[in-house]
Amino acid sequence: PFQSAIDADVASIMTAHIAVPALELEQPKLPATLSYTMMTQLLREEMGFEGIIVTDALIMEGIKEAGSEEENALKSLTAGCDMILMPEHPLKLHAFLVLCVKEGLLSEERLDQSVKRILNAKQQYHLWENRQQPKEALTILQNSEIQGIVYRILEDSLTLVQDKRHYLPLNPEKKWLHLIVNDDNIPFIAQPWLQMLESHAPTLNILELFEETEDHVFSLLQTHLSEFEGIIIAIFSHVKAWKDRLALDPRV
Repeated sequence: PFQSAIDADVASIMTAHIAVPALELEQPKLPATLSYTMMTQLLREEMGFEGIIVTDALIMEGIKEAGSEEENALKSLTAGCDMILMPEHPLKLHAFLVLCVKEGLLSEERLDQSVKRILNAKQQYHLWENRQQPKEALTILQNSEIQGIVYRILEDSLTLVQDKRHYLPLNPEKKWLHLIVNDDNIPFIAQPWLQMLESHAPTLNILELFEETEDHVFSLLQTHLSEFEGIIIAIFSHVKAWKDRLALDPRV
């Protein structure tokens, strides 16, 4: 998918603070953001990406373990990144990078490459003469044509992996149980999904599970599962640097 995006002239790519030992053989624990092998040799030279490389946030634990904010910023730029996202101390970091240039730790030639990419992007999208205010931008996003594009993207992103028992389309005559796993404890996050689903299966029995849902609810659920002809499970979960886990609640 990354090569396809690059071939389609994607304007920007964000790095991830993940280690890829198969690509970074000499430093297997090095975050990709700091890897010259991945940012320049692979992304730039091998895959032919000429757009802007933006780091993921420098405040994330995944990169903090690699060094100080100043060290990581310098390494990300020398690796080939163009823009640094969310440093904890931006003014202090700016002063540090200026000093790095003066002392020869970061070349002006390397900085010029990034500055040129950023200026070219601003020129390409006419940001000099057409700066949108937040309210104007919101109006554009609410345009029916733009909304149509959004819905087409959403529809194209859905993939049916398998339907061996031919559950689809849903039979509204069946007794369905719909489990909503709200792993982020965000109120009403499932409402748009439920409104859509209820038009296809109006007799849904709905149970929403949160991280703080008590154990006896899970026990009761297991007792009554056999009463339903089909179960629909919708998972609402985000991977966050500060979440301390990737997996769902083990009770789920």
